[in-house]
Amino acid sequence: MPSFITELARQRPEEIAVRDSDHTFTWTEVGDILNRTANNVLALDLGPNRRVAVFAENAAETAFAHLGSLFGSASTVPVNFHLNAEEAAYILVDSDSRIVFVGPETLDRGIAAAELARAQGLEISVVGWGIDHAQVTSWHD
Repeated sequence: MPSFITELARQRPEEIAVRDSDHTFTWTEVGDILNRTANNVLALDLGPNRRVAVFAENAAETAFAHLGSLFGSASTVPVNFHLNAEEAAYILVDSDSRIVFVGPETLDRGIAAAELARAQGLEISVVGWGIDHAQVTSWHD
């Protein structure tokens, strides 16, 4: 974790660090989310390329997925949230991503894309936020 986030969480734990149209996050919350994401990414076998995909609309959590993954020594692959499942699956397989992060708006397409990618031999997990679904792991909630 970058020291500036740790220091801001220590000095100003309740100060708002990030705000989007739906949520606000304090420095403490941002630090916790990024640490949790980075540690989970580090703990997984992401293959030799260490790539994860982010298939989500614009939100604070989308940025957290990218940053947390980067802090977890992975490269991130942005997947445009306008794509359908087949198009997203192509990107997942082509990039050899081992995790696909999804938000509530891309949940169904993300699961379908992961299933299509698995059918082509890719080992991939779906991780999301704001989602209550048996096929999705949540690191943010």
